[in-house]
Amino acid sequence: MISYLFENRKINISQENIADLPFFESNKLDYLIENSILGQNADNISIDINLLEFFEDFLNISEQINTAYISDTVKDLESNIIFFIEETREKEKENYLSKIKRYLKGISRNIKKEIIALKRNTDLVYKTEQNFNIKKIKLEDYKQKRNDIIDLRISIGNILDSKRIILESIGDIELNSIILNVHKILEESFTYLIEIQQELIEYINKAQIYGEIFRKVQKLKYLKDHQEIKYKTNITKVIAIEHALILQPRRTFFYKISNAFLQSDEGFGVIKKLVKKNKQKNKVILPSKVIISDDYFDQLEELEEIIDLNAIKNAFYISGQDLFNFVMNFNLQKTFTFDERVTIFCKIISEYEDELIIKDDLGIHNKLNYALVYPG
Repeated sequence: MISYLFENRKINISQENIADLPFFESNKLDYLIENSILGQNADNISIDINLLEFFEDFLNISEQINTAYISDTVKDLESNIIFFIEETREKEKENYLSKIKRYLKGISRNIKKEIIALKRNTDLVYKTEQNFNIKKIKLEDYKQKRNDIIDLRISIGNILDSKRIILESIGDIELNSIILNVHKILEESFTYLIEIQQELIEYINKAQIYGEIFRKVQKLKYLKDHQEIKYKTNITKVIAIEHALILQPRRTFFYKISNAFLQSDEGFGVIKKLVKKNKQKNKVILPSKVIISDDYFDQLEELEEIIDLNAIKNAFYISGQDLFNFVMNFNLQKTFTFDERVTIFCKIISEYEDELIIKDDLGIHNKLNYALVYPG
């Protein structure tokens, strides 16, 4: 349940939503709420804010950039170095030394974490925030956060430089290793912060430009909707002299295919696809709104029993007429209605499509369009 709520922490989850889950148990939910592991606001259930922040920090996915915490840690570090220098009791000096190590580890870890979060959030806001004004404000805020981290980096470097002799004189191997790691993190962070600064400047400039374009487009749309765009702007003149590719008519270029390619297996496959496509294009397509009743299929079965389609097809081949007129005028053994003859026409096309030539042109019979079909 906690895992489900954490994965959906950015949306409101109601108690009803949780009750539908396969792993839901009401007694467990009550227990978690009573022990402040989960919080309930009206009908919504969520993880306690302190526990949620702990999970996000532990997994290094927090979207919050908390430079104030690092600043406080830097102050505590400086104070404990002074306390260590002034303290004369050996046991207390050990306690202060332990705190110095812990603060240094925390500083290097948190600076790295905040830089990663800053980079991730900067990219996320630029790519996903749709409101240009909000996007610009958030990016400006991240720019200030970046400057705060720069200041903290300088402060930490100054403290380590000013207290270098004292810290080295302690002779603690672990402390020296931690200090070396802090220096390494500070050097790496400088490169990342320069990169983030360049991205922020680029993103802010783009957000401002796109915001201005968006406002202009909104204004043009307003004028267009009110039929005022031609009289209150020079858009007609601008489009007339503009040669941007998007405003140009689409051009189609034809290239001759080499005989060598056409004679290859790949070329043969392309030819087969084109032939199939051409046949599909020339097929008679009934209007989408025509509803074919069940009687039609019964009628089709009856026609197949009465007539010999192959004999009609053979007679058509020597008639010199198009198929539709031939079927309409052909002397059949039985009297057929117009609709039944149309059915025979369609049936012959369906059965002997490969032996027929279906033209792009259409014939007309009593305001009815039909395909012109000839012997192949």
